Amino acid sequence: MGCPVIHSNAYPELTAALKAFDLLLPDCSVARLAAQACRESKAGATTLERFSWVLGLGESHCVAEAEAHAACLRRRDATSKRILSECGFDNHKALGQRYMRCLKATPDGPCASILSEFLACATTAAQQTPSTTA
Repeated sequence: MGCPVIHSNAYPELTAALKAFDLLLPDCSVARLAAQACRESKAGATTLERFSWVLGLGESHCVAEAEAHAACLRRRDATSKRILSECGFDNHKALGQRYMRCLKATPDGPCASILSEFLACATTAAQQTPSTTA
């Protein structure tokens, strides 16, 4: 699902690159917040509101909101996989492994170029990918 950002200070350049990549993907925060707000409103419903659901007035669920969030996450995942593939990586792990192998082989070498070239490619690919935010 999207880009797992490494929460470590061991590889700050890699962490920054993954965070920058994450920003290129569809933003699902609006859909996530809508689903969360719906769930909270249903959980905090009064007895009268709950009774009205039994009578068929209103909904006692958040299916539409949950489905919208799930759809956004699927778009985000598909966009991530597409961009990674176009930029020569099978997944996020492969990018990190290539970078870390470079650091191990040549600690003062041109390893940052792996990340900058990937981000340049990813930025171009993301602009070509229609992404709708939800």
